[in-house]
Amino acid sequence: AALDQTIVATSVPTISNQLHSSSGFVWIGGAYLLANAVAAPIWTKLSDIWGRKHMLLLALAWFFASSIACATAKTMNAFIIGRAFQGTAGGGLINLVNVILSDLFSMR
Repeated sequence: AALDQTIVATSVPTISNQLHSSSGFVWIGGAYLLANAVAAPIWTKLSDIWGRKHMLLLALAWFFASSIACATAKTMNAFIIGRAFQGTAGGGLINLVNVILSDLFSMR
């Protein structure tokens, strides 16, 4: 998920060319990062309620499903929506890993 924030930037011209749309060029990265920032505190609060493991597995499954949605997108709008869902899941993955690590090790 952390790599996904930056790695897509190198393939944006190819993606725009394949989907025959240059209008969504900026939103490919923007949708991911915006959704990531919005969803991160929600995932951590839900992990307080329902447990870390369940939320981490849900975020992982969500990321996997949204990656498939992006891979099979036929239009730029579908791809941008898929990237937004990826960002939502990515926010959960990144934050929940940090939360789980802080639960495992005490501060010294």
